[in-house]
Amino acid sequence: MAEAHLDNVSKRFGSAAAVTEFSLTVGDGQFVVLLGPTGAGKTTTLRLVAGLETPDTGRVWIGGRDVSREPPSTRDVAFVFQQYSLYPHLSVYDNLAFPLRSPARRLPEAEVDRTVQEVARLLRIEAKLQARATQLSGGQMQRVAIGRALVRRPAIYLMDEPLSSLDAKLRAELRIELKRIQLDLGATILYVTHDQTEAMTLATHIGVLNHGLLVQTGTPREIYERPADTYVSTRLGSPGINLLPRAMFPDAPAPTGAETIGARTEHLRIRKASNGAATGKVTWIERLGDQNHLHVSVADRDLVTLTDPDVGVGVGDEVSIEFVRPLFFAADGRRLEGGIEIAASREARTFMDPALQRRLIETVARTVIAHTDELTALDQPIGDGDHGINMKRGFEAVLADLAKLAGQPLPDALKSIGTQLVMKVGGASGPLYGTLFLTLGKELPASPSLADVERAFAKAIEAVKARGKSDVGCKTMLDVLAPVQAELSRGGADLLPRIAAIAASAAEATIPLKAVRGRASFLGDRSVGHMDPSARSSALMITAIVSEFGA
Repeated sequence: MAEAHLDNVSKRFGSAAAVTEFSLTVGDGQFVVLLGPTGAGKTTTLRLVAGLETPDTGRVWIGGRDVSREPPSTRDVAFVFQQYSLYPHLSVYDNLAFPLRSPARRLPEAEVDRTVQEVARLLRIEAKLQARATQLSGGQMQRVAIGRALVRRPAIYLMDEPLSSLDAKLRAELRIELKRIQLDLGATILYVTHDQTEAMTLATHIGVLNHGLLVQTGTPREIYERPADTYVSTRLGSPGINLLPRAMFPDAPAPTGAETIGARTEHLRIRKASNGAATGKVTWIERLGDQNHLHVSVADRDLVTLTDPDVGVGVGDEVSIEFVRPLFFAADGRRLEGGIEIAASREARTFMDPALQRRLIETVARTVIAHTDELTALDQPIGDGDHGINMKRGFEAVLADLAKLAGQPLPDALKSIGTQLVMKVGGASGPLYGTLFLTLGKELPASPSLADVERAFAKAIEAVKARGKSDVGCKTMLDVLAPVQAELSRGGADLLPRIAAIAASAAEATIPLKAVRGRASFLGDRSVGHMDPSARSSALMITAIVSEFGA
């Protein structure tokens, strides 16, 4: 499997913009789901990756290769459509074998048989191999359609709402099967759906689309708990989030600028009113067995929440409503940070401005470039000797985009840097540094506090660990990043010089370590006695950042 990247891709059909400035990374082994209503640009995005459409602007990368102008046949992708797309006159076996017998592959028949049997076992359709496609149930036909993609083992699987035409029971069964198969194969999947249940249960990451714009990306939990705006908040949750005017609840604590309160089931406590302290009235109860949908009228608004069957209220009862850490949104729909408990001064103090952002990006890039020869020399005894050149290439691309990066919101700038490093650095370091910057961009707000940086840096380190299948002590960049994050979390006086000292000493501390990941691990004990070049690169970046803040 491989990574796929869409870099600032746009596509129009006449006067209609289908996809606009779309940037997304689908990591190796990730299950990324694009979620949005009809017309959001989901299928167009899949077709752009597959090569069935050509981007007007931007680039598509698969496995580190720019495929933007390549035909579908050379991109190494497999497409699963909403409809089954089976040959009705062929058996299940021959439908599965068909891609392997095509002129482009024409594998030996023994290998074809082995692959078909293996995929049939994976899909649990071994008993149906000799049946005609027309003799199968809807669920079985969709399993075969998925199997036609699985036999290929491509760089990435593209799936266009493959479960939407099935009934609810079959959809639930195949959701479980599809996730099991993806985990078993370690497959990279880009999947589109309008169904929030599919998105929440299948995805490692979700991208929410709105009229061709990628509004937010993150894990299912992040999208649910920290939606970027009211639109994103409505895409997940059942029953849907209640969006209520702040003015209806003037006594509820809220951040400055809050115009809308977003209340999901877990944000509400509803009790039968006593002593005349009523906020709303129960208008309807939908009984679902183990839970009820409770409809409450508040002024001229209808609020819906889940409750236990024994909550003790009935239709017509007056109730009191209490908010428990709801979401808040500004007049333009953006979510505001802060809940019922207003953040303390340490949380609220921010430090980023456009001028500082430009200086930070430029200083980090020029520092790494200036140490190209040193990084090359460090890599020669234990690697391919190209770490310095690769890092230079990546950060020269960053400098070329400096004006654009300086003008972007900080999260977008970090994501752009991450994408550049993935595409330009290559090797093992490109995806790892790309993951670091992309995760920071995803986690940091535009004006971060120190607490925001601590949280985002910790999550970025975990993402690098997962991406590199590594940990502290393995002679990698993590041996610098983790000690720096620990020092950052301690805070206190003289934080900046302490961080600089920790970064430098942590890089030195990789010298006596034996490499257990990457090319250096093949050297075994011979990797001892050499500083890890990625640890040194990380230390250089961190000391460059510290120097700018110190200035």
